[in-house]
Amino acid sequence: MYVYALVACCYYSQVAATENLYTVVSTGYGKTELLDSSSNDFTYKLAVGYQVDRQWYLEAGLQKLVSDSLDEGISGSAQGLDNDDLRLDASALFVALLGKASGQTGELFYRLGLLKTDIKGEQILSGLHECKLGSYTLITTAAGDTYSYCQFDEGGIAGVIGLGYDYFLSSKLMLRTEIEYIKGQHDLAVSAAYIGLRYNF
Repeated sequence: MYVYALVACCYYSQVAATENLYTVVSTGYGKTELLDSSSNDFTYKLAVGYQVDRQWYLEAGLQKLVSDSLDEGISGSAQGLDNDDLRLDASALFVALLGKASGQTGELFYRLGLLKTDIKGEQILSGLHECKLGSYTLITTAAGDTYSYCQFDEGGIAGVIGLGYDYFLSSKLMLRTEIEYIKGQHDLAVSAAYIGLRYNF
């Protein structure tokens, strides 16, 4: 009898734990600022969440911050270089705590979290300049102009705050809208808006 009780307890505990899980897939548009320059691009976020309390969720996942095309064949005879042109490819792993307020149509939530960022980039500066990030290569164009070509691959830590709403589409499916602001090392700043789907297990 005790064995049956133990099995039943484990089963219902597992079911309850699974019911507290959800996944989120979101896409959006954001502005990434770094090195006194900015880049606007589409972004996405993949996350797994768990309800740890009646009013609290814990989320972890991966998000793409910006995805400019890098390594575009810049060489000693490069043409059409733009001064201060900055291209970025940045992503992050994140963990966040979400506080929620439930209503009849959905859940209002706010987000507080940390990100482990990975930022790759390249920048063109006229003349001979030391790069703020990474190392530089001196480039002379066919017209005789001199540029410093900076390349970097930097990891860092950032904080995030956000506000969003999960709208009930069905008992298991929700429409998520969210805005967030990220501030991190190397003067990284990201403002983004997302729309996506949340699926409750």
